[in-house]
Amino acid sequence: MNSTRANADRIESLATELGCGVDRHRAATGSEYLTISRGAVELKIRVADHADAHATADYTADGCEGTMAGARAFLLAKLGTTEAAVRRLRRARRSAEARRNNTARQNWIKGYAEQRGVSMEEAARVCPM
Repeated sequence: MNSTRANADRIESLATELGCGVDRHRAATGSEYLTISRGAVELKIRVADHADAHATADYTADGCEGTMAGARAFLLAKLGTTEAAVRRLRRARRSAEARRNNTARQNWIKGYAEQRGVSMEEAARVCPM
């Protein structure tokens, strides 16, 4: 995978994580254009490995005019959020996932113990999760 595509993937992943819709287009030159929208906010970010000749994007991350860090900061600013808010969102999602996993594990242990007629402790020792 080339770096342009990988960088565009990172911006797309962040935008999706923040609840945005993303429309992605690859130009013949290899530039990746991401049109990102959430509510009344719509912006276009261009990711490329060469300078922008047409200036059709709101922000371009090409190493000449802008950087990936700049594209990330631009996206967060336009959405009215911060890096700290992204970290809080990720922590909350990990915590919710851990709770779901723990509930699934407890349900598996309970079911195994009931089916096999063993103690919960014994079932917990053989639990694959």
